[in-house]
Amino acid sequence: MQLVLLQEGADLDALSSAYGLSLLYNAKIVLPNAYSETVRLTLNIFSDRFKNKIGHFDKNAEKIYLVDSHYVDNLNSKIYKKIEIYDHHPIDEYKKDIKYHIKNYGSATTIIVEKLKRKKVYIDNIDATILALGIYEDTGKFCYNLTTSQDLKMASYLLEKGANLKIISDILTNRLNSDKIQVFEKLLKNSYNLYLDNKTILIASAYISEYIPDISSAINLIEEFNNVDAVFILLQTKNKITIIGRSGNKEIDLSQILSIFGGGGHWSAASATIKTFSLNQLQDYLEFLLKKYLSDTKKLKDIAIPVEITTSLKHSDGIKILINQEGKYEGIVINNKFDDNLIVLNANISLWEAEKEISKYEQDIFPVLEKQKPVGIVSKKDILKALYKPILDKEKIFLAKKEKPKEKNVKDRLKHFLPEDIYKELKIIGKIAKENGYRVYLVGGIVRDFILSKKSLDIDIIVEGDIEKIIKDYVKNRKISVYFFKEFMTATLKLENGIKFDFATARKESYEYPGAYPKVEKATIFEDLYRRDFTINTLAIEITEDRFGTLIDFFDGLKDIKEKRIKVLHQTSFIEDPIRILRALRFAGRFGYKLEKNTEKLLKLAVEEKLLQKAPTGRINLELNLTFDEENVLYILNLMDEYKVLRQIFPNCFINLEREVIIAKISEAINIYKVLFDLKIEKNSNYLMALMYHLPFDVSYFVLKKYHFDKSIKHFKYIFDFIDKFKNLPEKNIEFFKFLKTIPVEILPFSAIYFNFFEKSIEILKKEKEFKNIISGEDLKNIGIKPSPIYKKILSEIFKLYLDGKISSKKDAVDYVKKYYNN
Repeated sequence: MQLVLLQEGADLDALSSAYGLSLLYNAKIVLPNAYSETVRLTLNIFSDRFKNKIGHFDKNAEKIYLVDSHYVDNLNSKIYKKIEIYDHHPIDEYKKDIKYHIKNYGSATTIIVEKLKRKKVYIDNIDATILALGIYEDTGKFCYNLTTSQDLKMASYLLEKGANLKIISDILTNRLNSDKIQVFEKLLKNSYNLYLDNKTILIASAYISEYIPDISSAINLIEEFNNVDAVFILLQTKNKITIIGRSGNKEIDLSQILSIFGGGGHWSAASATIKTFSLNQLQDYLEFLLKKYLSDTKKLKDIAIPVEITTSLKHSDGIKILINQEGKYEGIVINNKFDDNLIVLNANISLWEAEKEISKYEQDIFPVLEKQKPVGIVSKKDILKALYKPILDKEKIFLAKKEKPKEKNVKDRLKHFLPEDIYKELKIIGKIAKENGYRVYLVGGIVRDFILSKKSLDIDIIVEGDIEKIIKDYVKNRKISVYFFKEFMTATLKLENGIKFDFATARKESYEYPGAYPKVEKATIFEDLYRRDFTINTLAIEITEDRFGTLIDFFDGLKDIKEKRIKVLHQTSFIEDPIRILRALRFAGRFGYKLEKNTEKLLKLAVEEKLLQKAPTGRINLELNLTFDEENVLYILNLMDEYKVLRQIFPNCFINLEREVIIAKISEAINIYKVLFDLKIEKNSNYLMALMYHLPFDVSYFVLKKYHFDKSIKHFKYIFDFIDKFKNLPEKNIEFFKFLKTIPVEILPFSAIYFNFFEKSIEILKKEKEFKNIISGEDLKNIGIKPSPIYKKILSEIFKLYLDGKISSKKDAVDYVKKYYNN
């Protein structure tokens, strides 16, 4: 690894030089804590180019470059042999072991562009623009006396490569002030792409305190807004939402689309102002309009699956639609069960309209009707696959499967990994399976944790065979609790020592026809594992007696664990179950893994298409709670932010430095309150507040209600209702103590961190805990005071004195009572 270090206060010449070295040597750029406004602006405008070029300092790097500076005194002299310096400033003293590239030019970038040209390194127009910025800034647009002919020659070379003088001029004249920069940062954080009829449309939104009149003129400065067919920017102020549209494709006529909102303009630039929608409603409606104008004309009836139509309720397997004598829909019959309460869909709506409809319901299968007469049925998966499979096919991402596994004997290691009693029980189960001609396997998290050497007692067992027969033989003459779930072919056992085993029959989901409910069938271990989400969860250890301790790896799960990556098994994995988006990022955060290249593409596509909004909200609630309970919660939330997942769940929410610090401190506070005071704190309200404290209460309420965080609604309301009290904390210790006790313990960590009273809360709670050893009712009794309501008054009075430091020991307390309450 090679690094380019920028010095504190770095300017554009330093940044451009570092960028040039990243092109030459694939070096990572290490940013300082502080840099110029034009550097910040450049990093924002070209964030896509710098995204994978920013790194962190590592003293073990094989090479370290310094640019636009030769100051090395802050570096360890032991690493001088690794250092190369590119600078245009005069040097008084050359350090031993350091390699220097010093030329008396107006810009250090000029030195590096010379090298790029000489080595014939390919640079495009964006590269040329970033490099030219350094030369133009450090030469004062070639007006400074230090400017040389070589600076002009290299600038000319960059212009030939397509350097954009308008962007250079806008950045150097700082046309984007700090207010605009902050708005564009919010927009980029809250942006996503729509892919319609081979066109890419970017939609970005932000809440802002007040509208900036000339912000539309600066849109073209942002690279992400120029690399799509059209862009729609939605800016919400207190009383209205402004839509700004820019199009580079004549097929996307902005004047036509925004005229629906009463706006105006021409095909390439238009705007509108709306007062009747919320930001989320407007975003949804805009999407609907775009899909209506630009997507293909396929209707729901084009993908509906024809099924048998009947007028009788006679016994039959499979699925049928019941009609009356007029041929109109009456209900649906599934395996002889009649249901007339299903939501039905209009056969003539578009697939995009159908997608919006199905997202409202937990129902999986929908009868499709045309003028009340049945056309067929369709499932959620049918609709999603019809919409998104063409996009996936265009990406040409195919994930292979194989039916011959890699195997490895891990018997001895398994014996040391498992507690002795569990190991013995598994041996018994394996013997019973062998005697019956069945195969049994350990699967799931315990196998993954075994590979990672992480302790786990989450025992999941898969049976190839009759699960009831194995369990009955196993529990015979033993006091073991057994719970069978025959419909799902699973069972749970609780052993005498309290340990729990979960059994399941190796199974697969089959469909008698497209759109039908899945039918659970017995299967092989391969088919069972192939249903799983990620390769790291597909490993199994056979515990059948004759193959006990054989690790089975069909899908290179071991390799993916070794290479620390999360990889899906199927091309349509995220489409079939969007919750896997959250699971992928949670596992990546927990283990410190990266998303495998194709998996990352599939996940990004699913996020861009907002498939999470089609997922059951109850399952999203479960995944978020699991995330909040993770040790690496901040890292996971950062991943959710990086992949634009966070803002799909929490509107206009992203992780910035301020929020990152708050979340980290909340995590620490939760642990401290638990260790010091044994406070059992549910984490979700604290992290939810940390994510949404910037939003109005009505917006937060909608989100919390949608995802079933009903208890958190009360906590949010408490904070908003008593915001003034939090901002004006009591100064006296006793008053602060009383205030502290009014705060629900579930949101104490967030409150203490956000309103800056964490340290004082620790001090006061410690004193409350210590007070038990200062004086008690028993002490008062020993002094000679008869038990009565006065005990409460005395203890409260002494506690107040103890908080104020006027009493510090049991002796002080007893003396005080004797002095003032002896009679």
